[in-house]
Amino acid sequence: MASALSSPRAWALASCALLQLAACGRSEAPPPTPAPSDEPPLGALAEARRPDRRFIMQRLGERCELRQEASSGERIVEPERVACPRDLEDGEAIRLTGRTCLREGGPNGVQMPIGCPDDLLELEAAWRERKSKPAR
Repeated sequence: MASALSSPRAWALASCALLQLAACGRSEAPPPTPAPSDEPPLGALAEARRPDRRFIMQRLGERCELRQEASSGERIVEPERVACPRDLEDGEAIRLTGRTCLREGGPNGVQMPIGCPDDLLELEAAWRERKSKPAR
């Protein structure tokens, strides 16, 4: 009876197995740590990007109050009374946040993203238009 390693194929399989076993014990150096960046911390970025105006629609009774506020909470212009979305409850507000709106307040104080009412988008667009015109 011939030996188990007499064929060339058996020798090739045995040498591959030995190479794999030898490679398993080898430890590689850990990947290099990234260099520290020159970017400011996230908290500083969040403060720098906070808008100076807020556009809010709040239900007060049968109608909604549409208003602009400074980031300090100070009202910038007199609020306008407009029709409310049907599902907006008394005391709830819709605030424009970038390209979407947040519904906030109400009985359980939950914030949830919703589609923006046209009146709120138009208020913000009018403000941007006034802002972009040069002062005379």
